[in-house]
Amino acid sequence: MYNYITILNEIPFPFNKSEINSIGRFIKNINDIEYTCDVIFERLAPNCENGLDYLFGNFGNYQKWTYDLDCIDMRDIVMEWINMLPNNERNIKNVIRHIMYCISYDNIGNNALIVGKWDLNNEKDKNDGKNPTYWKNTKHMFSERKITGSALKYGQCWCFAECMTSILRFLGIASRTICGRNTLIDENLDGGIDFINELRKSDSSDFDDNFEMWGLIDRNQINNSLNNLIKGVQEKNEPWDAKRIYQSGDSYWNIHYWNEVYIPLNNNSINEGSWEVIDSTPILKSNGNDKFNGIKIAGPCKLSSFKINLKDKIDLKNKIDLKDKIKSIDNFDFDILFASVNSPYRLWAIEAYVKDDMIINIPYVYSILYLFNKSSSCYIDNKKINQLFTLAPLILTKKYINNSFIFENLTNNYIGDSIKLKKIYFANINKFIGNLYIQLVFIDKLGNVIDIERYENIIDLKFINNEDIKIKYSTCYIISYLIIENFNGNFCLDSDNISENINGNTNNKWITFCEYL
Repeated sequence: MYNYITILNEIPFPFNKSEINSIGRFIKNINDIEYTCDVIFERLAPNCENGLDYLFGNFGNYQKWTYDLDCIDMRDIVMEWINMLPNNERNIKNVIRHIMYCISYDNIGNNALIVGKWDLNNEKDKNDGKNPTYWKNTKHMFSERKITGSALKYGQCWCFAECMTSILRFLGIASRTICGRNTLIDENLDGGIDFINELRKSDSSDFDDNFEMWGLIDRNQINNSLNNLIKGVQEKNEPWDAKRIYQSGDSYWNIHYWNEVYIPLNNNSINEGSWEVIDSTPILKSNGNDKFNGIKIAGPCKLSSFKINLKDKIDLKNKIDLKDKIKSIDNFDFDILFASVNSPYRLWAIEAYVKDDMIINIPYVYSILYLFNKSSSCYIDNKKINQLFTLAPLILTKKYINNSFIFENLTNNYIGDSIKLKKIYFANINKFIGNLYIQLVFIDKLGNVIDIERYENIIDLKFINNEDIKIKYSTCYIISYLIIENFNGNFCLDSDNISENINGNTNNKWITFCEYL
């Protein structure tokens, strides 16, 4: 005997209130008859014209995906996951984080649903599992998972996101799958996405339809160059080999899928909620203050918090710091999710520098682009750089009307205001502890390097006088700054600390930025 009820429904026979006090699967055997009751959250529909579709709709975002909310195999596996949680931990946000934890092989091995894989170029992987495009709907995946008894090889972001929509709707949580274009992941949460272009100084017409010239830089190569920079050495084969971003597939996140969930504003509210962002694709580790810290999940994070104005650091009503304010509304992984749309593009170059008869490669950033806020950007004004502004993230979901769909543009919901962007980007500079290595690169309007100045054992930036620079470098248009913390004064960090300092695994970090002169 099977029952499927919400937490506020009348308890069916043969169960009683003392036995059912949370969501989950409850089983009772009486006279050799097994009674099963699946309990879900009380449903709350978003207050919009198609709000019920986010609870009961069957059509997905990715191609012709269907959600198959009546799939028995999905219900069985999901309730197994739910019953892993103690009853007193089954509040809505904890359940969402737990389901994201359970869906990925990275976290619970073969008890999960999906093995994530973004590089299927070698034959072993191709023969070992299915291409992510093989999966057509949620039932297809859960039925195969039930048959094989192990996590499915392989899936990518749309598989995680579309299955999350099915699971959450089954659990009574309104949800929708989101598709983001050009939403690159700021993997190190260092405030920017790093690009290089060998032809940056030209304005060739060849660029008009050729964005492939821009490539992502491997973070390890940047770290290696900064390491060599402060040691005053030059290694062979150091020039950066940029990864090409515009390749097929979403390995570099030119297209990425995640979810929005509609959650009650507080534990006592069943009539009012708000959209929150989650990402179950195992990319970056959560920094939430709970047991899922360090697990590759993100959210839930209130979408409205993207708009909190950081110039009001103190909440006027509660007199609390903004950082505590964000905590007080249970925002998980705000920095990760905010950065996925709002991180600026940093355009790097390398200039040869002669010191003590040795040539050292000087890496520097010559333009920083806030794609939603051109006026806050600092950049060389030419055609190919201006065209990068056309690559601003586009956030879409499918809205179904009478079995047909239109794309609903949600981009504006994700755009952070310019003050917040700047304060997040420069958050670490006030935490530097001194002994700074400071590098200034002076650049003219065409992007040519006029000169490079380097300073050792500096406490702060107060010694830099822009009026003096204008006199000394009359053609200077942009100053590029690179600051590295805990420099020991001899272009050589302590060998035991180099890796930690450069990679930012301790409080010793680096930051780079530009400003117009």
